[in-house]
Amino acid sequence: MTSAFSRILARLGAQAKPEGLCWLCLEPSALPLCSCCLADLHRPQSRCRRCAEPGPALCRQCARQPPPFDEVHAGVPYGPPFSHLIHRFKYQRQWWLDVPLCQPLLATLTAVDLPDCLVPVPMHWSRRLWRGFNQSVLLANYLGKALGVPVAAGLVQSNRATAHQQGLGKRARRQNLKGAFSLTGPVPRHLALVDDVMTTGTTVAALAQLLKAAGCERVQVWCLARA
Repeated sequence: MTSAFSRILARLGAQAKPEGLCWLCLEPSALPLCSCCLADLHRPQSRCRRCAEPGPALCRQCARQPPPFDEVHAGVPYGPPFSHLIHRFKYQRQWWLDVPLCQPLLATLTAVDLPDCLVPVPMHWSRRLWRGFNQSVLLANYLGKALGVPVAAGLVQSNRATAHQQGLGKRARRQNLKGAFSLTGPVPRHLALVDDVMTTGTTVAALAQLLKAAGCERVQVWCLARA
């Protein structure tokens, strides 16, 4: 039964992958996203090196009160049509979209100091059961394989099913995540947290704070898109 189900999923996945075409504009392309779409998605803009918010090289907020993470690397600004791919990946279980989704991020990481390991943002087992997978784990596995960086998927765990962060203010988000995560082992000196979208940064800040308290010296954040 499992084998038959896997074959069905593989066939469905193959039909959704436009072979030899760009997955956005459907023009001929050797890569999932063609150079034109990739250039259009990047939308060059000055961003804070610490939090990746639009603005100067170091924004006023980070200069006044630096976040617990050290730097953010995002593939593209969050918005259509890229956000539609993310939505299909997360909510329609189109896990094969990790390939085109990671392409812009990989392009931004060419000059970045690679970490000792990648740590996907954890998901509580109940939410993972409902969704069928943790999208951050899939992304970390793909990026880790592409860059030769090990993935420590179980280093941080989610202790409880928190309320959805969407729609909450910054203070409510922080309260919602209080005590939500814990470590399962020693932390490396330098790691990168991997997630799909960074919005306010509250989740990665809570994780970075936990990791820094355990002795981690440098925490990067890698995300597909920055809202």
